[in-house]
Amino acid sequence: LEKLGVVSPVTAINCKYKMSTTFPDNVFISVSVAEFKGVRLKLRYVMENAAGTCVCEGASEHCFLDKNGKIVKMHKEYPEFYHILTSLAESGQ
Repeated sequence: LEKLGVVSPVTAINCKYKMSTTFPDNVFISVSVAEFKGVRLKLRYVMENAAGTCVCEGASEHCFLDKNGKIVKMHKEYPEFYHILTSLAESGQ
């Protein structure tokens, strides 16, 4: 989308640390679409250590803007991408 002139700035972020990690630790981060209503995208993050224990949960919210800073209506301008995000949100992936 960035090559097409669409950016997706972060409008909100939330993070809940459950356990500390250190630089040598291996961590695995899963990202899923929590919600998508056409203008605002909410992503969910789960970070686990090598033992599979959740060490952090987070969320971020994004919108879609064109190069002039105007909100992009994804269902009209990028219907295929809109359908993909809607499907991911409905399935929780």
